[in-house]
Amino acid sequence: MPRTCTICSHPKRSEIDTALVRSTSWRSIVEQFGISMGALARHKDRHLPVTIAHAKEVRETELGESLLGEARRLHARATNILEQAEKAGHLETALKAIKEVRGLLELLGKLSGQLEDRGAGVQRIEVVYVDKQLVLSPGVPKSIAAATESALKT
Repeated sequence: MPRTCTICSHPKRSEIDTALVRSTSWRSIVEQFGISMGALARHKDRHLPVTIAHAKEVRETELGESLLGEARRLHARATNILEQAEKAGHLETALKAIKEVRGLLELLGKLSGQLEDRGAGVQRIEVVYVDKQLVLSPGVPKSIAAATESALKT
């Protein structure tokens, strides 16, 4: 059975990892934390990259959730503006709001993984509200239509 990494089980592991990431001299780290040079080298080679990758993944997930939340808030605002413009009979404003809602739906689809970004080949989804009823352009796959309606409800 392999030995447990003494750095991973060290009470000040996060401080040791931070020192390694900041390129603090190994001699200084060894002296400050009372660890061996070999243990530090093994930890840096075997465990630090995993820790950094995990931290990056967590940070990217948090950023993605933040972007998704902001896109949903913007979508709700644009939808509200669209409804107000339609009620007031301001068709030019309503058309502009439709364009914004459509763009936000596309963004929500990409952020949620329900719409692939294929560069120039991204399928355009035309979204129109008729009597407050969502109408999508012909040929939109059922999965995209369902995702669009789901995004509108959230």
